[in-house]
Amino acid sequence: MTPLIAVIVPVYNCEKDLPACVDSIRAQTFSDLEIILVDDGAKDSSGALCDKFAAEDERIRVIHKENGGLISAWTAGTKISTAPFLMYVDSDDWIEKDMAERLLAGMKKDPSDGTYTKGQIVCSEGWIDRRGAAPEKLLHGLPPGIYEGEDLREKILAGVLGREKRPVTYSRCMKLFSRELIENNMHYADPRIRMAEDLTVTVPALADAERVVILEDACLYHYIFLPESMAHGFDSGMYENAKLLRQIVHKIIADKGLDPAMEEEEHLMQLALAVKIILRGDPSAQDCVRRVREICLTEDTRGLAERYRGTVEDPANRLCLFVMRRPSGLRIRAVRAVFRAHAKKQAGGR
Repeated sequence: MTPLIAVIVPVYNCEKDLPACVDSIRAQTFSDLEIILVDDGAKDSSGALCDKFAAEDERIRVIHKENGGLISAWTAGTKISTAPFLMYVDSDDWIEKDMAERLLAGMKKDPSDGTYTKGQIVCSEGWIDRRGAAPEKLLHGLPPGIYEGEDLREKILAGVLGREKRPVTYSRCMKLFSRELIENNMHYADPRIRMAEDLTVTVPALADAERVVILEDACLYHYIFLPESMAHGFDSGMYENAKLLRQIVHKIIADKGLDPAMEEEEHLMQLALAVKIILRGDPSAQDCVRRVREICLTEDTRGLAERYRGTVEDPANRLCLFVMRRPSGLRIRAVRAVFRAHAKKQAGGR
């Protein structure tokens, strides 16, 4: 019989964290799973570990492929999966043992009915685990509840892009998707995207969903904060990423009938993210100034930052807009020092 849930794990150079991740999936109280480990050309022993786990558990299948990035990995796993519901876990994270069970229960409109309807996304919440520090809750912008019809359109889709605090996080993790919502929207997921890549599939999936559920008291996903990871380390291609992402967002908005005003707002958020990553990354002060000025002076970034400055509340984003409005060397170096000091503190002072 076809298992009910496919759990797809992109794997790349994570030999230290992969065992805890896979063990947490194998230990789920809901066991009717297919577990797909996608070795994305790992250079360490991750690929061999995947094969070891598959030999121990018949529910596990392994794909070994050339390195193509995160989107390439999770889409490859999705394509060979067969289950009607899809769940994603990153290889350096782990999940609570009842996560799959609780997410699947949320798929039932009537708890007494044994059937499931299509077009649904069920969301848990999670924790940001910083090694050597207290964990921090990772919550959606909306409270727990069931969102469908007008509620879904007004409370989720109206603010799904261009917001600091999104009604539902656009991470593909912490969620259980009806399969067709992912399959029908995978064409937006461009493997060239290196940052905010989950947006390209989660946003159109939310737009197509008939029902979105945010579970109550369900911090079930543990996101391991790694300063050196893609989301927190320096990447010299972040500006190109932001421009490509805007093209994809434009198409999603047009195809799904979302508010066109969100495109510009989302682009500003992605430019601010690119500036933030450069400011807290590893390039020299001189290179940092050059890269930030490239972003701020190539297009009307300063005008965007000025127009939306009153809507930004997050202190880090406000510092980014402070730089973007007037990208002088003095401002860039000063804010860079603030970000790097904060990053050192988060890393335990190392």
